Amino acid sequence: QKMIKAVAKLTQPRFGDLARKANKPQLIIIPYSHFCELSVWALEMKKIGYDLHGYAPGRHVLPVISVRVLGKSKHLPATHMVPVKKSSPPGDAKPTEVRSASSRPKRGGATSVPLMVLPDQSVLVDGWSILKYAGFNPVDSSVLALYDERLGVEARQLAYYFLLKHRDILDS
Repeated sequence: QKMIKAVAKLTQPRFGDLARKANKPQLIIIPYSHFCELSVWALEMKKIGYDLHGYAPGRHVLPVISVRVLGKSKHLPATHMVPVKKSSPPGDAKPTEVRSASSRPKRGGATSVPLMVLPDQSVLVDGWSILKYAGFNPVDSSVLALYDERLGVEARQLAYYFLLKHRDILDS
């Protein structure tokens, strides 16, 4: 972890400085992520100017870490935390243990997108906070849980399944 943070610090743009100098929010996304697209649409619908920084999955890690964990305070989201399923060892006939989403341990967050750095150096840590910033009504917590813990996870898995199976799509 220390090496990743050091590389991020040395190689990534200072998004806070960019936001301050341009006097515009800096939005960091994975372009074809449904979570990220929701943020982009919200900002565009409300005609809020921003600079877009789009990264491919994997390549987004260092820029995101540079914002989320390298500053004076950490900017980790409470949403986009992926429930972890406890799986059986290979060859074990026992089924995978599946607990309710609320009781599962969670991981992730430090590399999740979208996130947006504002000119005043504050950070909007997830798509839901970006929606609120754009002037949309807060989303009910039960809907957040459904999207973050169920639909979002399954949609992402389905998309990656097809993208990885048909790599020629990515090359075109």
